[in-house]
Amino acid sequence: MRHLFFVSLFSLIAFFSGCDGDATLNGYLDDANITEDEIMNLEINVTDNGYFYLESRTIETAALLNSFLTNTVSRQSSWDDQADFNDTLTDANVDFNAYRIVLMCVTLDSSNTTLLQKDPVLDDDDNPIIAFTETLPTTPNYNLTPYCYAYRVSKNEGYTQIEFTIGTRLAKTVKF
Repeated sequence: MRHLFFVSLFSLIAFFSGCDGDATLNGYLDDANITEDEIMNLEINVTDNGYFYLESRTIETAALLNSFLTNTVSRQSSWDDQADFNDTLTDANVDFNAYRIVLMCVTLDSSNTTLLQKDPVLDDDDNPIIAFTETLPTTPNYNLTPYCYAYRVSKNEGYTQIEFTIGTRLAKTVKF
């Protein structure tokens, strides 16, 4: 019995000494060095009926931002607060020489769902993953609810895409 205990103990020591301290349970590298200078959340309203017909996208220039706001956003109906959405994106004063805006838009099948954003991590190709946990209401009403999140993302980090996950499922991949 004592032999089995020591074999198990040495196996555990060998296992943990061989593990990379940066590895997380989901297999991605937990990069505590992703700063707001690399990826910054732009504080838009998370839910708005105007998001129903918006698609996830990347906005690379001021001209594309103006075109998006003029030709896409202004033509959407049912906005709760379109002015806040427009003002937040324009007031962010994004330097498009160094940054891009990334929008992640998704519609979920139950209102009163709460999405909690986790800190970004890097995947095996050094691209960011922004994960959300989903809290469902105790009594779902099965209405569709549109969500949109906006980020300022550095062009200098070599990122080629951002993945957004909700729980264990891939919600969107936005490529640059």
